[in-house]
Parts: sequence; C-alpha cells; structure tokens
Amino acid sequence: MSFKDFLIKAKLVEPDPVEAELEGASSGPGELIIETVALSPNADAATESGGIAENTPLETIYAGAGLPASNFPAERLLKVLDGLRAMDAVHQRAAVAAMDAADDSWQIEDVLADAARKVKALHVHVSRLGTALAAVQEQEKRQKAKLNQDYEALRQSIAEQMAQLQEAAQLAAGEHANALNALEAKTLAAVGASQREQRRLQQEIERLEALGRQLGQDQQA
Repeated sequence: MSFKDFLIKAKLVEPDPVEAELEGASSGPGELIIETVALSPNADAATESGGIAENTPLETIYAGAGLPASNFPAERLLKVLDGLRAMDAVHQRAAVAAMDAADDSWQIEDVLADAARKVKALHVHVSRLGTALAAVQEQEKRQKAKLNQDYEALRQSIAEQMAQLQEAAQLAAGEHANALNALEAKTLAAVGASQREQRRLQQEIERLEALGRQLGQDQQA
C-alpha cells in the first residue's frame, strides 16, 4: 500500500476524482479532513443578564398582577411620612389620622390594603425570579455537560487522527528511504556496469594494439 493509499484508507485525504477516473483504483492527494464538534453555546443564552429581566417597572409588575387602581396609593403615603420623618412615630400616626379625617376621598385602611396587595405582587414576582434563575442554572448545567461531552469527543477524534497521521508519516518515511535506496542502487549498478564495460573495451583496445605491434604497425585508435 502506498502512502497516498494509506491516507485515503484512513480517510485523512479525499481521492482526486479525475485521477481516480484515469487510473481506476488509484487516487490523488486531497485536503486533510478533521471533523470537529461545535463547542459554542447558543448565542441567545449569552446575554449580560443571563436571561433574567432587570429593572422591571413596579407599575408593570402591579399591572401584571391585576392590582386595582387606588385613590391614595401607598407610595403617596410613604412620601407623606418621609416629609414627617422629623416627628416621632406617635406624632406621625396622629398626623396621618388627621389627614384621613379631613379627606373623605381615601381611608387609611384602603392605603394599607393597597400596600398589602403590592407586597403580595412583589413576593410573587420575586418567586418567579427564583424560578427563572433555577431554570438558567439548570440550562447551564446541561450545556456544560454537553460542552464537556463534545470536547471529549473532539479530543479523542483529534488523538485518533494524530495517531493515523503519525503512522502515515512513518509509512511516508519508509517509502522515502526505499526510494532513495533504489536510486542509490541504480546509480551503483550503472557505475559497476560502466566500469565493467570500460574494462572490456580497454582489453579489446589493448588486444588490437598488440596485434599492430606484432605486425610492426601502429594501430590507429
């Protein structure tokens, strides 16, 4: 088996279709084929936030939870209390009660109910964030396992092909050495044949020259 045939059999090169058609079973060198495995995770998973939505407006969360509108939202009362922060808790409660008594459009109970509904909606959203995070972590676990599996398959494939290339290199080195030896042997054979023929012809020359001397005439070369 020649070096080219070995590479083709090992599927390290592709046969030349033109040469194969002309020579039948023979084939020519092609491009080295090394099958690789994609090691990159999905591009849509590689986002800065990892797929978790950040800074979602509170209004969006409350609307998604179906919370009703409030005449006096809890946030407004928080602003009022923030303005009364110089007072102690007793005077703050007294001030809020006075505001409630002076304005029939809202009641403190409604504000507290609005706050409770919003707290519940936020807890639900936090729980959903935890569920989404768990899904991202599980996806990471699966993708890491797949990446490790693909890498190991790629590493083994490369190792096998490197071994085949090493064997092919050894075969090529053997063919190269054999070709050099054949050339040297051919040259040595030519040298030997030339020397033997020269000796034979020289003997004939000397024999003919001796004949001329015997007859008293110089033999012309």
